[in-house]
Amino acid sequence: MEILNFVITLLFAYIACLGFGFIFHIRGKLLFITPIGGVIIWSAELILQGVISSVVVRALVATMAAAIFCEVIARVLKVPVTVFMIIAILPLVPGGGIYYTMQACINSDYALFVTKGIETIGIAGAIAVGMLLISTFFRIGTTIARHFKKNKA
Repeated sequence: MEILNFVITLLFAYIACLGFGFIFHIRGKLLFITPIGGVIIWSAELILQGVISSVVVRALVATMAAAIFCEVIARVLKVPVTVFMIIAILPLVPGGGIYYTMQACINSDYALFVTKGIETIGIAGAIAVGMLLISTFFRIGTTIARHFKKNKA
């Protein structure tokens, strides 16, 4: 992918996530920080397209990359992680997959319906699992850090 197209694509991902920030009534500096998660998830998706052929695995890895950002920035800014995570996953949500699944069903193309349906469910599941894994790792890490801090004091 040409570098200019890559940058323009990421700029549009930022603008789209910024728009959803307005819709979700995010205010102040958070409005301009939250779309960075969307840029991270979309840039990971674009970079991984040349490396990983499975769209579900790409979605999992991209979600995990964005989830790490969301967990870290939420702790730094002392804001709930969901503020960042909801905006971050938007570029990866399989809206097109849902549309093409339903279109195939309506057109009685059941082979495409099943194929697209499984792919769409796989992407949605990968997004959920990616967020769950990173959230769990951060909770375990926080619990361990608190334990050592408590025992040290």
